[in-house]
Amino acid sequence: MNASRLFRQLLAIMAWGSCLFFSHLTAAEPVVHQRYYAIQLLSGETEMINNAWQKGNALPYARIEKHAGLHMLRIGYWTKKKYALKQLLLVKNDFPDAFILRLKLEPNKIVQGWTAEAPNQSARDIIEGRVEPSPLPSNLILRQEISPPEILSFKDRHEIWFEKPWIKPATKPFFLSRLVATEPAKKRRKMPDEMPLWRLYEGGNYAALQTEIIRNRNIYPYWRPPQKLLSLLQQGRISQTINLSIRENDAAMLIYMAELYPDVFTCSRIDWAWALADARASQKHTYSLVPGLQRLIPDCNEQDRLATLYKARHWLDIDNWEMLLEREAQADRSMQGENNFQKFRYQYQTEKLLTAYQAGDQTAFRAQLLQLDDEITRYRDVDAALLGGWHYYNTGETAAAEGWFTKALAWHPEQRDALTGLSLIAMQDRRFSDARYFARKLPARSEVRTNILSSTNISTDLPSSPDTTSIALAGAELNPGNTYGYAGVVLPLPSVLGDGFLQRYWAERITYSFDSNGRKIDAEQWGAEVLFGYRKPYSQGWWAAYAGPVYRNIQFSPNIANLSNRGGAFRGKIQFEGEYILSEAWRVNAIASYVTGQHNYWLRGRLLYSTSTRYSVGPEVITLGDNNFQIVQFGWAILAAEVLPKTGVGIKFGVRKAEGQRATGYLGIELGRSF
Repeated sequence: MNASRLFRQLLAIMAWGSCLFFSHLTAAEPVVHQRYYAIQLLSGETEMINNAWQKGNALPYARIEKHAGLHMLRIGYWTKKKYALKQLLLVKNDFPDAFILRLKLEPNKIVQGWTAEAPNQSARDIIEGRVEPSPLPSNLILRQEISPPEILSFKDRHEIWFEKPWIKPATKPFFLSRLVATEPAKKRRKMPDEMPLWRLYEGGNYAALQTEIIRNRNIYPYWRPPQKLLSLLQQGRISQTINLSIRENDAAMLIYMAELYPDVFTCSRIDWAWALADARASQKHTYSLVPGLQRLIPDCNEQDRLATLYKARHWLDIDNWEMLLEREAQADRSMQGENNFQKFRYQYQTEKLLTAYQAGDQTAFRAQLLQLDDEITRYRDVDAALLGGWHYYNTGETAAAEGWFTKALAWHPEQRDALTGLSLIAMQDRRFSDARYFARKLPARSEVRTNILSSTNISTDLPSSPDTTSIALAGAELNPGNTYGYAGVVLPLPSVLGDGFLQRYWAERITYSFDSNGRKIDAEQWGAEVLFGYRKPYSQGWWAAYAGPVYRNIQFSPNIANLSNRGGAFRGKIQFEGEYILSEAWRVNAIASYVTGQHNYWLRGRLLYSTSTRYSVGPEVITLGDNNFQIVQFGWAILAAEVLPKTGVGIKFGVRKAEGQRATGYLGIELGRSF
């Protein structure tokens, strides 16, 4: 009985030894044990798996396995770790991250078989870790996991990977109950430390995290990663891929990610939504661009909606963009948001106004200007008002142009275009004092300022345009025992002579007294003249010269025989006038005339200061005389422009000293009217 029992135990030991012997002979062959050693060459990204497969498919029992949605390239089925270590040294050059695993036999996880075409897979496989068909060899297919395959031996890798079973796994593990004991339950259910996994997630190292999850699954078969970690990992990989696509301007990948995960391109990540819209615009995907923007307009907050409208100007044509604008107009907004939207829409409308102006489309421009009239006033938009002013000025509608220029000047008192426009309009309407008033506010080097100020008439301080303006002049001067009165007109000559040629018609009466050999002589002079001349403006003022015949008749009382120039006679006269602008406020002007035969001269000089109103004030010096007398005057002149329509008035007063007589005061008035 004892011998029989001993014989059975010897047979069992021999059978167990045979198994160990054959396992040693086939170190890399498939085994029936529940645990074995393998080398994991690589895991993770599909492109990496593809490149590694090209290099490693000739290694012993190379295979692609799929665990928890991730593909891995592994080799070998070793029963002893020392054989796996030998092979690990050989593959380290090509796969420096390779490591040894002790695994549970799971045949259903093996990628196997060769077919002519790749299967269709879900678009979500790329994030869940599955191998997408395109990056892998075109004839590689994943085996269905419903029916676990048998482990087959290698024959010809180019025809079929596994052909026939070397030994089928036993229905139950084959252990001698008295010689081999199972592991304790506590040891089998040992769980890994999850803190390193969370640290990998927080560091954004998602590929390493996924690899570590797979490694822990193989080491701790009863452990399952936290669902929250898996969810965060998936979200992190999505974010990482999208951000990488944005940084590298990969429009195609960004659009592809939007097709896979449309729910992430929303208002919560408005920067992604804008990047996607820009990518679609660059690829001319209008069919998806417009609906995407239409979803953002009602869903986002008012600041992001307004920013989306601003950016969409660069992505859409006018019709589609105006459709988005009207969509936003119907949305609910706060008071501040409404103000911002109204300003934004007004800015767009003024751009259309400028486009119509530049294109010369008068109908569209006037319609748009009429629509924006109230808003231009509300926003005090100087640029829009200037557009209106120049439009109407160019079409000859000076009244409407003046209205817009006046608005612009009220909102910006030193606006040069508004001052220029008002100056030119005043000159056209012959409101010369207004023209001078606005021109003086222009910069000193302004051509418009120079032209307007240089056309000032010296006698009345009224501007006159030599080629188009006619001026009537009159004045009087009173002094005890002396009077002076005059009247005349200055007219342009026919335009065939050219600009600047003038004709001057003048009449005057003078009474004066002088001393002759101790006797007081009273004189009365009547005169008339016709002069022709030319006036020329230049950068700092203007000058004019006249010449022509004059008639003078002088009577003396008492009539002393030795007095010259008695009676009437025709003589010649020359006259020079000029003005020099010293600064924006100061100018100096002068007149000098001489009558031949009578030896009569008349000189006047004025230094005038223009105040901020339409007045000019300053000192004047006058000297006149002939063979019989000489008079000198020192006084002050006050000139007021446009006191009546097209009419200016000047008042002067001072001290008058005749040769041989005491000094007396004088008072004078000057009038000028353009027509």
